[in-house]
Amino acid sequence: MAKGAAAELLEKFAILQKADPEGKLDITKRMHEMVKTLHQKMVEASGEYLHGDSIHDEEPEKVKNLLDIMPECLTVKNEHGELPDLLLAIKYGVKWSPELSGVINAQGHKLSKVDADSGMYPFSQAIVGGCELSVVFDLIRKNPEALVDQTKINDGESELILSAIRELNRGPADLPQNYHGYFEHTIMDLLTKTPKELRLWFAKVKLAREITGTDKPDQFSSDGALRQWVGLPNKQRIS
Repeated sequence: MAKGAAAELLEKFAILQKADPEGKLDITKRMHEMVKTLHQKMVEASGEYLHGDSIHDEEPEKVKNLLDIMPECLTVKNEHGELPDLLLAIKYGVKWSPELSGVINAQGHKLSKVDADSGMYPFSQAIVGGCELSVVFDLIRKNPEALVDQTKINDGESELILSAIRELNRGPADLPQNYHGYFEHTIMDLLTKTPKELRLWFAKVKLAREITGTDKPDQFSSDGALRQWVGLPNKQRIS
């Protein structure tokens, strides 16, 4: 149904409600059912839209308006029984709602993962995305450990630069030949990499050192939060 037709139907219903506030007339009841049906269809259509690939091409403000006006669309599951992506809603600065809280509960496993692009936990992404404090608090309440780990990550950014430079200065040493290309960089090359590129470079070199037994322990050798942040696997998986 076109937006104009939907708006016209709602306007007529508002007039009927004023004329028949108690819903005694059959036409008011029928109109009420029509509005309920229309709303449900709009919710379902909006939910399908959130699951679609094209959502990532939309302007943030458009998606935010949709989530603000119709938070019920967060409860619509796709053909696989999955709810819309929690991180997508956070990215667009969604307001708190019971529906959002339900998605947070259902997708709690995502709260303990660091975003590969931004290096932030969901609660930090919510702050940057402009979410209400109630959303941020709900995310922290579900995963309080992330608050401590995010602080470690923030402090670890400068440590990453130093550790990466140390690894570069060590050279390929006993690493296999296919890793020698990573050491053709200069220090300036490392300093001009994006945060994501630097984490990727360091993780590959650091992991190679650990696998070959030539690693020199540092913060990234033992701290689980920092390892996840740069993209290193759990230490137990290596040994």
